[in-house]
Amino acid sequence: MTSLSPKTIEWAIEHLVRHSDTDIFPPAFEFQAINHSRDEVVKWLSKQDICQWKTRPFRRCLVPKQRYGFRLATQLDPLDMLFYLSLILEVGDEIEKARLPAKEKVSFSNRFALDNTDFLVFDRTTGYPEFQKHSEGLVKNHKFVVVADIADFYPRVYFHRIEGALSVAIRTLPTHIKAITLLIKGWNQNVSYGIPIGNNPSRLLAEVVIDDVDRILFSEDIVFTRYVDDYRIFCNSRQEAYQCLTRLANVLYETNGLTLQPQKTKILTAGEFVNGILETEERKEIGALAEGFEEILDQLGIDNPYGLIRRFPE
Repeated sequence: MTSLSPKTIEWAIEHLVRHSDTDIFPPAFEFQAINHSRDEVVKWLSKQDICQWKTRPFRRCLVPKQRYGFRLATQLDPLDMLFYLSLILEVGDEIEKARLPAKEKVSFSNRFALDNTDFLVFDRTTGYPEFQKHSEGLVKNHKFVVVADIADFYPRVYFHRIEGALSVAIRTLPTHIKAITLLIKGWNQNVSYGIPIGNNPSRLLAEVVIDDVDRILFSEDIVFTRYVDDYRIFCNSRQEAYQCLTRLANVLYETNGLTLQPQKTKILTAGEFVNGILETEERKEIGALAEGFEEILDQLGIDNPYGLIRRFPE
């Protein structure tokens, strides 16, 4: 029988109490109850066979994304979430070491690095701001940028890809691979694809699955960077950009059966990319205020007297 370490369970409880299980749903009150009876929970959970865990019902619904879009989000049963997080914590270091190294500045998302002070799972120094900053540096030396987004990334991750990627990454805890795949199959029942959306364990699983795409593009000297399902490829001609886009689409489909979102896939000039994509947090806030202002004008039946000022000509 393989079981979880009490120290891992303790760490997972502390993380869930401080940061909850998802950034989509309100915090579940059950985590406070688990924390109140922490010793009993740790003792009980550390005696469970990880391959015999039975999943419980969960909450799944559509939540707003941007103005008119929606995405599917999942909130797991609190005990399932604690078990899921603990499993991933015990193999997180091996998963991170198996990924294309952070020093290559390709993937800026969800780099596993436990913080024992604030109980964070991922490296706080590598994230979306660094992704934006690196993109800003790359675009200075290129004329065109491919902007591409994977369609339904988390809902379309196949079980066999998770098993395959984990088998390559994890060498010391093979039983954990079986436990993770059994857990996901328990939630999905008869469906052979999809991982729960909105929690940290799933974020790390998605990264190890997509890592082979990063490695293929990197080995072919394609200049690109990625944040979760958002790819940016930097080129010096529109023809080169289209060729790289075609290569990305082929690799995604051949390795993972994934496709790109047509609405979010574009070839932009460097100026268009800077004006339209490289937004600072301040510019995003200004944009949100401007959108609200326009809605008010629409409701009042007044034309907007202000025009858009661009930083660079298109």
